[in-house]
Amino acid sequence: MNNSHTHYHRATDVLAKPFSAPFLKYIWAGIAVGLATGLVVSVFRWIIDQALHLLTVVYPFLNHHPVWLIPYVLGYHPCLMADRSTD
Repeated sequence: MNNSHTHYHRATDVLAKPFSAPFLKYIWAGIAVGLATGLVVSVFRWIIDQALHLLTVVYPFLNHHPVWLIPYVLGYHPCLMADRSTD
């Protein structure tokens, strides 16, 4: 019973001082984690967008120059094999 009273006492302390130093430390840590995560996700999405723009150039080029399909496939094949070897 003493334990539940201690938790109730702590909750009232937090509510009485919502912007105390220990409480703000967690808020700032959460903001920092959110900003870092947002940056990583934004960069990842930007890379995907740039890769899709590159494909709009590469695929028409390969359509007009089919000889380049061989180096394209051979260059892409080791990437696939490296991915499968990790399974």
